Amino acid sequence: MGSPEKPIDVEMGDMSDETKELNPEVKVELLKKEEPEKDRFTGLKKEELLAISNEPKWVRARWVLFILFWLVWIAMLVGAILIVVNAPRCKPEPVPQWYQDTVVYEADVAEFAADFKGMENHLPYIQSLKSDAVLVSGAGDPTGNLPGFDDLKKAMEDKSMKLMVDLVIDTLSISHTYFQTSAVSGCTGNLCDFFIWRPNSTDLNQEDSKFQWVYNEARGSNYKASKSDANLAFINYGNAKASEYAMDLVGSWFNKGIDGVQLRDLANVQESDILTNKIWKKYIEDSNATVPRALFLYSSAQPATQMLSDLSVNGTNTIPSPVQVNAGPAMEVNKANSGKLIQNSITAWRSQSRSISAYTVSPLGGPLAEEKYGNKTASGLNLLVLTLPGVPVLRSGDEIGAQSSVFEWPETITEESIPENTNQNTLLTTKGVTVLRVAGIQCLQALRYDTQDADTTFNFLDIGNDAVVAFLRKWTTKAAVLVVSNMSPTEQTVAVNVAGGLLDKDDNLVKKTKVVVASSDYSADAEVDLSALKLSPGTTVIFKS
Repeated sequence: MGSPEKPIDVEMGDMSDETKELNPEVKVELLKKEEPEKDRFTGLKKEELLAISNEPKWVRARWVLFILFWLVWIAMLVGAILIVVNAPRCKPEPVPQWYQDTVVYEADVAEFAADFKGMENHLPYIQSLKSDAVLVSGAGDPTGNLPGFDDLKKAMEDKSMKLMVDLVIDTLSISHTYFQTSAVSGCTGNLCDFFIWRPNSTDLNQEDSKFQWVYNEARGSNYKASKSDANLAFINYGNAKASEYAMDLVGSWFNKGIDGVQLRDLANVQESDILTNKIWKKYIEDSNATVPRALFLYSSAQPATQMLSDLSVNGTNTIPSPVQVNAGPAMEVNKANSGKLIQNSITAWRSQSRSISAYTVSPLGGPLAEEKYGNKTASGLNLLVLTLPGVPVLRSGDEIGAQSSVFEWPETITEESIPENTNQNTLLTTKGVTVLRVAGIQCLQALRYDTQDADTTFNFLDIGNDAVVAFLRKWTTKAAVLVVSNMSPTEQTVAVNVAGGLLDKDDNLVKKTKVVVASSDYSADAEVDLSALKLSPGTTVIFKS
């Protein structure tokens, strides 16, 4: 316990070794002799600090430190601003016209849904294809009674969809009053040569795949008619009244509030460039429409340079311009050198004009892709067209692999209803691209924009195989997309990890990568060797880096 004479810590310090072993946790602190206060450093006192604080050397030191602090702070601020200003920034996305960044769904009213009311009921199906623009054919006479048309237009407006109408301007029904006036003996007036008439002659018997000569008893002459339908007479655009008729027809439809028209078939229209210029100027360029209008132009003649002689676009093709509809690639299928022919077709088309193009597999008036090529090739061709630089025009029936353009709908219709004559694989493949394309998924951003400037990359790969076409698309810093298609009739094995192909983060050619979507042969996300890519006939595959 200790005692007054002997402190406890001293007593504990005198513990024997035996006692220490019995109390190992007890710490012993020996008293140390306290150092004299004069030998310890206690720092400057307040009075001493104040006494020296105003000495010149310390004043200068404080100013130097103060100035250095602010100089360093300002330098850091300036450096941060320079880093922000000079750092690579995301390129602002282009703002194309509505008809330059969509999938156009092309449907005949009677074949798709019987009438306009039926089309209104099936708008959710069209939207499921990520198409917000519908091109209607067989719409009827805009000056006549069109039951359900206004309701369809209103329903599409509510869904932020655009309505376009296909106008056949090269022929006119022989039941039309113009033909009845023209088809009389001794005809007088400006409608007499509104159609193309020829007297009986031996040269009229010559075979032609696009037209025929049909004798009209009332006039005693032959009129030029469609090869597929003798009731459709070809219009003579050498007659001033014909141009007036086409202008009035376009104007009548725009007066009904539609968003655009397609003129078809300009291959049979004399001086079609003059006509299209007039229509563009009057109804598109100089219109006061709140929403920009669209003008699509289709010609069965390939190429169709005559359509846009004065409407070429200078600069990027996101400015308003007519859209040329191209079926060229679809015409080169099932040939030994299909890949080279498709490449040549696209290259020639893009070199004619900077105006944006549209691509279609099955032009209106012809058979569907399934009927013409078979299911596998039709699916691959649809996939190829959906990835080309431009606007894909999807004809109703092609997306479901149908052989008939007449849709078979279930009796009970819901928003999820699909036609009963649907090939599920074809529909899934089609949706796989349209959804990725239009929804703006990052990896396929390259497929959305074709500004045809320094930001756009679109180049064909030299793979040394004319049967297969391969091209890479990239927009600014977005991930690149590689498309490879074998539209030849035989299986092909090709190396597509060649110059101009996909690159990794170190700018080396990618040897293996994953499939985004394929029409056949490969499943999505399958890893594939690009140095030995095997493609069966009619297959198209999309890869990303």
